[in-house]
Amino acid sequence: MIKGGWTFCAVIGSVPSRIRIGQMAVARNRGLLYPYAHHWAAKCSLLLACLLSASMAVGQYSGNVQGTIFDPAKQVIADANVWLTNIETGVTSNTKSNGSGLYRFSNVAPGKYKVTVEAGGFKKAELSAVLTTEATLGLDINLQIGSTIESVTVIGVEEMSLNPDETRLETSLGARTISSLPK
Repeated sequence: MIKGGWTFCAVIGSVPSRIRIGQMAVARNRGLLYPYAHHWAAKCSLLLACLLSASMAVGQYSGNVQGTIFDPAKQVIADANVWLTNIETGVTSNTKSNGSGLYRFSNVAPGKYKVTVEAGGFKKAELSAVLTTEATLGLDINLQIGSTIESVTVIGVEEMSLNPDETRLETSLGARTISSLPK
């Protein structure tokens, strides 16, 4: 017990605590000055504890995804477009890499993600990863030189004539094909 001075009595749950607060008095060592002051102090202490625990819980349910974008020569790539997609929900966020090639997504919910990166003169790159609570996931991405648009040319296939106005299918059978059918 603190001798002399004024004390503040607060009850959180079933654990009483006494804190010396100078001249602001709720209770004096010899007895309560205000009979119902301890109810007010208990309610304020409980409210403060709830607010602090709620704010801490919100901060704990997230993580970060960050990394650096490199070219094949390990030089950083600035101004690259970066997308972060939650595979389970389909929610997508986007950002750009800064002058040092860095990108960052903050306060991201835990889950399975796909990171997609595009930059002019480079092929698109995709990575998948799992983000856990309170983790910072570092994903450095190496882009390959090339175009973001690739085309495929098929050679050696006979040209087929299609008429979009015609809805029936037909084919011609030769005499040899007809004679080889079972009788």
